[in-house]
Amino acid sequence: MRMLRLCSAFSDRPIQTFLSGSRDDERLFDLLMKSYSGSRYRTGYSVTQQEAQSLFERTSLFLNLVKDMCEAKIESLKNEATFHNKLIGESEVKVA
Repeated sequence: MRMLRLCSAFSDRPIQTFLSGSRDDERLFDLLMKSYSGSRYRTGYSVTQQEAQSLFERTSLFLNLVKDMCEAKIESLKNEATFHNKLIGESEVKVA
């Protein structure tokens, strides 16, 4: 949840990947958050094939979304840097 809140500083799209407002989303996200300790410390911990598949799909979607967002931001920053360097170059006065 902390990681999703950090992502929310840039966009709401990542958190909406897991929490769209439906009860099923909340249940699956709760399962995701509890799965590490549940599988590590409780014997007999299990999830259904459907739950595992849904979590895999959402996690994959999240990773692809964040990757795309990062690539878009990097491209935007490159464009800003190019523009800034062009402005700096044009504003320099050449002394003969």
